[in-house]
Amino acid sequence: MLGIIIAEREETGKLLQNLNTKIIEYNKIRFFFANFDNVLVVICFSGVGKANAAAAAMSMIDNFNPRVIFNIGACGSLRPNIKINDIIVVNKVGYADVDLEAFGYKKNLLPNEKMFYEANKKYVDKVMNILKDNKPVCGCIATSDSIITQTNYEHFPALTDATFLGFDMELMAIAQICYKTQTDFFAIKCVSDNLTLQKKLHLQYDESLTSLPNKIDQIVIKVIKNIFI
Repeated sequence: MLGIIIAEREETGKLLQNLNTKIIEYNKIRFFFANFDNVLVVICFSGVGKANAAAAAMSMIDNFNPRVIFNIGACGSLRPNIKINDIIVVNKVGYADVDLEAFGYKKNLLPNEKMFYEANKKYVDKVMNILKDNKPVCGCIATSDSIITQTNYEHFPALTDATFLGFDMELMAIAQICYKTQTDFFAIKCVSDNLTLQKKLHLQYDESLTSLPNKIDQIVIKVIKNIFI
């Protein structure tokens, strides 16, 4: 079974209709279950933020036992070479907003956890191949519970490091749960805003929503058909 976690339903278009899903609810989380060309798929919209993402991932794993979790959705970027509508295939993810330096830990490192969690390389390579016509970039993103804007990004110095191609609000939490439960994961992020642009962040995001849902729908279907069927 393939598990798919997306933060918000608005990030998709007609995906649920195309997969002909039925609803199953656990722990107040709605899961949309489908059999697509004999591939069992379960989708949930976790809600925004790390706590929601972790709860969704844990509930999905406990109740459906997917062999892999696929996270897809929007992300922002601070890299001038990353453009709006670019596709980032994530090979690893870290935190942007963790600070335990007062207790001797490196910034963005939690006690007894990893600095980065790596996506399953087999799926990363396959996704890069099937999306090659879209010219995706492969790299690391960071996760924060804050919306990163032109006015607050300096509070998140890790994001100015070229290590991070983009940032979201869910993936690191999903990755941690997958690591603890020995579940593979991979992720694709579609860039919806870039802080190096002059246009206000919410305007960039609103404009991206004219094309982002259809793009995400197409990517999900392409991934299912080319990797799992």
